[in-house]
Amino acid sequence: MHKIFSKNLFIGKKVVYLPKCHSTNSVATQLAEIEHVNEGTVVIADEQLAGRGQRGNTWESEPGKNIMMSVVLKPTFLKPSQQFFLNIIVSIAVKKTLSEFGLENVKVKWPNDIYAGNKKITGILIESTLKGSMIETSVVGVGLNVNQLGFTSEKATSMALEMGNDLDKELVLEKLSRNIESLYLQLKGGASEKLQSDYLKSMIGWGERRLYRDKEETFEAEILGVSALGKLRVERGEGVKEYDLKEIEFLWE
Repeated sequence: MHKIFSKNLFIGKKVVYLPKCHSTNSVATQLAEIEHVNEGTVVIADEQLAGRGQRGNTWESEPGKNIMMSVVLKPTFLKPSQQFFLNIIVSIAVKKTLSEFGLENVKVKWPNDIYAGNKKITGILIESTLKGSMIETSVVGVGLNVNQLGFTSEKATSMALEMGNDLDKELVLEKLSRNIESLYLQLKGGASEKLQSDYLKSMIGWGERRLYRDKEETFEAEILGVSALGKLRVERGEGVKEYDLKEIEFLWE
């Protein structure tokens, strides 16, 4: 799983393959810091010793079974206040890729987890470096469960578990990278409103009244959207409120 993605325009024209590393995001970030790396450089590992999720959460993955990759992007066309659009396009790209393999019951759990049914199948971690009033570099990390069959968490699943058969991991990776590239170019071309609309329609809880919990209470609310900074906007009856990551908990019924 380390050949160049020949059908892509720029993502995967350079691939750094590591049998084992602490974190593909850390390696990609280090590469971007110490040398000039082309946009679209991909770091792939078969095993991560310290895979990371949002806010320091760890990512569980059986060696060789799943996709663990990071892509270096240089979205200088985005303002720092617009960087959540990267979460939007990568989330849509993962959902589209899973759909292309026949998985239809796929939703985005804000801000950047992908669920098949009520179980997590993908985690996304995007880390950006700012320079003045622009984003200099963004490292897009994706952990997609492909062929793993056993998890310590009952809330995790994989493509193989959902579909009942093993998948060609390299083919999944090629399709995923192509979808990320296509949506990134759409964003660069000015399609932000459509992409945001597609993201909202893919969200768990969008347009529905569901139970949530914040640090004060459990309440019923409807997701209205996501702010430019990526905060979740919900209507609680007494008005609209915005929540940052880990300020609100989704309660599954």
